[in-house]
Amino acid sequence: VHLSLTYDDAFRAGSVRVDDPVILAIDTNSCFENGYDIGRAAKTVFLCKQVPADCLRIIHEEELE
Repeated sequence: VHLSLTYDDAFRAGSVRVDDPVILAIDTNSCFENGYDIGRAAKTVFLCKQVPADCLRIIHEEELE
């Protein structure tokens, strides 16, 4: 799974494939607590083998304001 550092990074990455991407927020603390490793692939890109469903939620840009 490719993860982005910020909402804007994720939106730009998703916009390559679709006009209006759905952005998911990841509870990284819960991932780490449950043994899911997340590693850095680049300055703003992270990788993990999987993210449990209970660590995901849809996030909307207006929530960030």
